[in-house]
Amino acid sequence: MIAHDLYLQYQTETTKAQNAQSTLGNNKSDCDLNVSPSDVEQLGADLEQGIARDQVSGNKGGEQQDSD
Repeated sequence: MIAHDLYLQYQTETTKAQNAQSTLGNNKSDCDLNVSPSDVEQLGADLEQGIARDQVSGNKGGEQQDSD
């Protein structure tokens, strides 16, 4: 009986996963962020600037700085 219950649970989870995958496939265009390589480069530069600024100010990662 336990094996049968486990099999039914496996079937249910497999079906859920397949449905989720097909839903994701159908909504793929909704997930397209249209991020260009230059956007990624700019984000990287901004991140490096922020890290350098934090190192100079002694601010450890994750701490909020007051912008007063």
